[in-house]
Amino acid sequence: MNKLFYVLFAVPFFISCMNKKPLDQKNINSVKKDTTLTSVVAAETQKMSDLDIYNVNSIFGEKDTIALISLSDKYQLSEHKDSLAIPDVEKLGEKDAQYLVLNSTYRNRMLSKMKIAEKDSVYVYDYASNIVNAFSVKSLKVVAAINVYGADWPYSQHDYMIGFGLDPKLLKGFDSYYLNTLVCIGSKNPFAMKQLKAIKWKETTITKVPVTAINPEYNDLIKMASEKKAYSYKSNGFEYFLQDYIKEETVLLRRLIVKAEKTNKIVCDKYYRESESSSLAQLNDNSEDKEVSQWTGKLFKNKPEVVFGFEYVSFGCSGISFLDKNEPDVFLNCDNRH
Repeated sequence: MNKLFYVLFAVPFFISCMNKKPLDQKNINSVKKDTTLTSVVAAETQKMSDLDIYNVNSIFGEKDTIALISLSDKYQLSEHKDSLAIPDVEKLGEKDAQYLVLNSTYRNRMLSKMKIAEKDSVYVYDYASNIVNAFSVKSLKVVAAINVYGADWPYSQHDYMIGFGLDPKLLKGFDSYYLNTLVCIGSKNPFAMKQLKAIKWKETTITKVPVTAINPEYNDLIKMASEKKAYSYKSNGFEYFLQDYIKEETVLLRRLIVKAEKTNKIVCDKYYRESESSSLAQLNDNSEDKEVSQWTGKLFKNKPEVVFGFEYVSFGCSGISFLDKNEPDVFLNCDNRH
């Protein structure tokens, strides 16, 4: 089995901010159930974000490295011969079929199904350095490449990541692994351009963490814990608290609570735990040379402030939370094919 060589497996976020959506499934905000509020929770789980987020992979294209923005998690495929996403690759042979630049027929088919116009722009934003570059859709190639995990010959269209191919040389000043990079596709730049802040946690006492009802789903883990630690941070009128439930030096459960200072209202309440599909991200501290995981601030012009970076996800996709319980989380369409 031949595989394309992939340069990186970093998991930055890529965001499509189009209002019109394809008719396929949408990530639904994860809402924990309270048995006393079943009907209310059922209604809340129907909330969906109006933002789509995509992953990026750096791959070897025809000659050089290509930054591929894969739309495959949202691009509905068809087996009908007149609506296939790619041409018949068996005629090309196994090697040549690993990377394709799609002609106008297949390009237009993808743009039409994804509700993307040639006059739209692709906004590439590095929130760590607060740099944004814009590229017109009409200037970009639509490409297809065998997915990160490889595939057996003969390839089917389901084996491909399909999306925009971008020349990395155009992304001057960006991290070479596309860390801290967001991409939005639309008619206007949606980014607030107010540089996000790296959260710098300081250990605090448990008594300073706001007392709020605990989701009963996590009662067993909390009972297992023999130690608790708490951390805090303040920024832009919000107080952030983390509470770790620990057993034998292992964090069983991490809870994030964010409170608005003026109103004392809880605007975000999230739980994170180790599992087969995810692990807890390292917490930021005051060290200058360490990788930053948790970020917060005003990311989008017409949205509440955000907070994210608490999990490393291996199965499934990570997301961004808003400091407003009425705004559903945004989840990455990361094309994870485990």
